Amino acid sequence: MPQKDPTPRLHEFDKGVAYISSAYAAHIHRARIDYRVKKLRLDKIDELEGWTHEYKKSERYEHGVHILRFNKTTITIFHNKDGTYTLQVVSTSLEECREAFEQVALSLEAFDYEEMPRYLELYIRYHERKERAVCEALEAFADVYAFKQSSVWKWHEGKRVAYVNRVQAQLRGYVIHAKTYRHKRWRSEEGARRHPKLEVVVYFKGKEVARGIDVARRALATLAKFANLRRRDILEAGEEGLLQVLCEPDPEMLRLLNARHGRSVVEKIARESLETRREQLLWLLKQGYSLKVAAKIMRISYRHARRIAAECKRRGELVRRGRKWIVKAKRLRLEEERKKLVPIIHIDELDKDARRMLLEQLSLEAVQDHTIIARKGEERLIIKCKLAPRKVYECQVCHRELTWIGESAPACPYCGAILDLKNLKRVVIDVV
Repeated sequence: MPQKDPTPRLHEFDKGVAYISSAYAAHIHRARIDYRVKKLRLDKIDELEGWTHEYKKSERYEHGVHILRFNKTTITIFHNKDGTYTLQVVSTSLEECREAFEQVALSLEAFDYEEMPRYLELYIRYHERKERAVCEALEAFADVYAFKQSSVWKWHEGKRVAYVNRVQAQLRGYVIHAKTYRHKRWRSEEGARRHPKLEVVVYFKGKEVARGIDVARRALATLAKFANLRRRDILEAGEEGLLQVLCEPDPEMLRLLNARHGRSVVEKIARESLETRREQLLWLLKQGYSLKVAAKIMRISYRHARRIAAECKRRGELVRRGRKWIVKAKRLRLEEERKKLVPIIHIDELDKDARRMLLEQLSLEAVQDHTIIARKGEERLIIKCKLAPRKVYECQVCHRELTWIGESAPACPYCGAILDLKNLKRVVIDVV
């Protein structure tokens, strides 16, 4: 006997958009139930009122496939090798699947059957400005629960777009697929359908349906909460005739995601060349974190973070606007990095006079293989050569010259004295 749909319903909201404090109203996009039927009257399939019938031959299935369609419901009928039939019912909710099957089963005299719920899809459509935050939420979710992740990125109007970012996870005994994606032709769409969707699919696989739906609802709301989706970020469904369910975030799951994301941020800071606490705080504030959260990530007290922020404010690197800190520094340590930049000169590209004048103005620091490191006043230069330069040494003991090619310091063949950089008189560069 068909069971009552455990999915909680909501009344229709204005414009199909709902946002209640920390809860979200999600749309049921698709659901599927399979029915194993012992006997079926296929000769009455054309007598179904309101349904369109299509028969397709298939190399995989000996008896072909019958497809019935009515509005957003599709029923696919397979004739199994043991003489039974399988009806795959796909619709906009589990209850719609059951109602459609009951209608078809009554006409085709399919009274002896077994029901097998397969999956349910829930989604929230959000504004594309939050796409990066949603992808970060999926990354944190994958770090904690996932066993597989795949993504496809595309470029649109000069920016990188997450066409599909899918995470496959094992959550509380259920297989969960969480993803953000766009429609295939989103560039030509207008209105809400141009923006991405955050979707969670739960696969039941013989487990309790009501608990699986609750897991999916909590996972979807937790991801939305982690991405900080607010009322202005939630858009209408983009499709008509979809049911809504109320989803609330799971506090325990949210704490895990925040902890894992905080760890990944710390790891990212460790990879950044940020030497001081001031630079780390500026970098975190620039990523959109509050001062209190930044202090927790840096593992310092909030009082210490406020002192650092006050110093940055005096230096003109931070501005307080309301309750937010705005970073004014365009790039951290830009001036320091500019000072560390060393010009590279390819000597073979210069003419003879330019090479001579350049070498006369340099004071040599090191000669290594095809590279010469030297100084021109206070400026440091790196000179690249296609052929290894010839080093001309003058022995300070016997005052004789020796030409050498190689990195190791030679010894004077006349007196045996070791020659080093102090004995280097000049460098001869051969041009190809």
